[in-house]
Amino acid sequence: MKKFRTFLAVAFSVGILSSCSTIYPVTATNNAIGSKVGKSETSILFGGASSQNLGYGLVFNKDYGVVNAVETGNIDRVATVDIKVTDYIIFVKAEIIVTGE
Repeated sequence: MKKFRTFLAVAFSVGILSSCSTIYPVTATNNAIGSKVGKSETSILFGGASSQNLGYGLVFNKDYGVVNAVETGNIDRVATVDIKVTDYIIFVKAEIIVTGE
């Protein structure tokens, strides 16, 4: 019985610490990709993010978005916008990645 409890504790810990990341393309333009990259990230509770919806639920970073990523990367002409979503058991970490010149 003690080995079974230990197994359950280990399995529970692995489940809590595991995650799954996915990168969704949101948009692309005719501009050159360039060398500049801007990022905006947030944590989301009771929700998620996808290519159709950049964030829903309790979004903790009020500046999270494409505009913030463009300002962070000092980008004048946007080439691509992607969103990277990392799912944990309780919350989601979302990161918008913008490339351009």
